Amino acid sequence: MSGPYPDRTSGSRDGRPPRLLHPRLDVVDIRAEGAALLAEPAWSDGDRTAKTVLRTESLRIVLTALRTGATMSNDDPDEAIAIHGLSGTVSVNIDGDGVSIGSGELALLAGGDPWQITAECDSLFVMSVGRARTHEVPPTE
Repeated sequence: MSGPYPDRTSGSRDGRPPRLLHPRLDVVDIRAEGAALLAEPAWSDGDRTAKTVLRTESLRIVLTALRTGATMSNDDPDEAIAIHGLSGTVSVNIDGDGVSIGSGELALLAGGDPWQITAECDSLFVMSVGRARTHEVPPTE
């Protein structure tokens, strides 16, 4: 990340303050963060909004809101992701195979394949994004 404070978010044009991206130890009230995200003009005026909660060299955790029908997809097939549904329902698809996840459910994608997330209704979820394995892992017995 560029700028004078590479360890912080830039905040938002709508007034969200900058946030430390890789704290040594932190607790996030995800319900409060979700409510604040859904109160922002970017949500009321658009089909999506997101907030990075944590960013390190190998891991990103992003609180994301999508309106009904909105989609998002990966730009790096070497990313492994976990999608934890907080409210609403999203479908997660890889090459035509898909699952729907709702509140309290977790979808896991090992990485290496293009994926797409589509909101079946207005939805809020946490997406954890890490590097997928880049080499063959030996089978376990």
